[in-house]
Amino acid sequence: GVRLSRAVPAERAAPEPPEEPILAPRTRFVDRTEELEEACAFLEPLRSGRPAVLLVSGEAGAGKTAFLANVVSRSQEVLSGVVPIECACNLQVGIADPYAPFRQVFSRLYRSGAVLSEPKAKTVGEFATREVLRSFPYVASIFPPDVPRGSLPGETDRAASPESVSGYPDQATLFDQVRKLFDRIASISPLVIAVDNLHWADESSIALFYHVASSLRSPVFLIGTYRPQALARSRPGAVHPMREMLNELRRYGAHTVSLDYSGKKPQDQKRLRTFVTACVEAEFPEHRLPQSFVEKLAVHTGGNALFVTELLKYARDKGKIVCDQGRWELVSEDDFAELPESIEALIENRMADITGDLREMLTLATVEGEDF
Repeated sequence: GVRLSRAVPAERAAPEPPEEPILAPRTRFVDRTEELEEACAFLEPLRSGRPAVLLVSGEAGAGKTAFLANVVSRSQEVLSGVVPIECACNLQVGIADPYAPFRQVFSRLYRSGAVLSEPKAKTVGEFATREVLRSFPYVASIFPPDVPRGSLPGETDRAASPESVSGYPDQATLFDQVRKLFDRIASISPLVIAVDNLHWADESSIALFYHVASSLRSPVFLIGTYRPQALARSRPGAVHPMREMLNELRRYGAHTVSLDYSGKKPQDQKRLRTFVTACVEAEFPEHRLPQSFVEKLAVHTGGNALFVTELLKYARDKGKIVCDQGRWELVSEDDFAELPESIEALIENRMADITGDLREMLTLATVEGEDF
């Protein structure tokens, strides 16, 4: 059978310090008002007891993590008693860890100190743990709470035992129990579950995400971010499992928000320049950088938040942008021919996905400029 984690003394321990947020943005969040308002509009269904699913797309460095963190923060401002749960998928090397992001979800859920009005549990963590031990043995076998049995308020002798699950749990039953648990918690307080970097999730996690997203019935806001380019990479002859999931979730009413500035229309280019201008002002308040520099930066970065931030820091570190009497100034022109290693690594990663023939074509096309 499956054993629970090591028991701890039954008496209540001193409160643990708050957990560090999983969503730690690499870039400053600026000028995403339109996209943020679009995303937060999907919080409205939660007010009337309905679920919502949002998928945020963007290339590497577009600012997805910062955007996701702000959506979660906004949900706490506009929804009373909302319970935010954050997790992030990591690049898998070797054998993938099944359900890795959801292990984070349950770990943070069990540890949540958010106060509930439910009389038999003081916190979300106590309530979730009690419900799992009492009613969801498949969940307890895969995502076991780290508590001694019988130590929680309201736990009875009728509690379901994860040891009763023989072998590996049936996937369909496990998935349905996870969904029912989320619905049960959300029936008391709205639940926001944010999953960063879904393109790195293992197939089991993607399947669980899809099942939960397509069958929720209570006020749960399920959000996931991904890189569209990463979905094109897969094993030879195989399709990335998330591509199929995205198409299916749209049929169930899932919404998407893109953070990429890829359009050539005048309004798209205007938004790109506005975004880059805001990034420059956030990095160098009260600056006197020429508009020509900002325009050149917009062209070279395409509005990628990480590219913009890293190039600005690199120019400052190289002494091309200096602070003179409290004002930032450009002391030498920058053609951005030299790139910081962080940007080179991202570009090399993208180039590695390009096949031989297309790579040769692009090499020849570079002499013609951006449009050819």
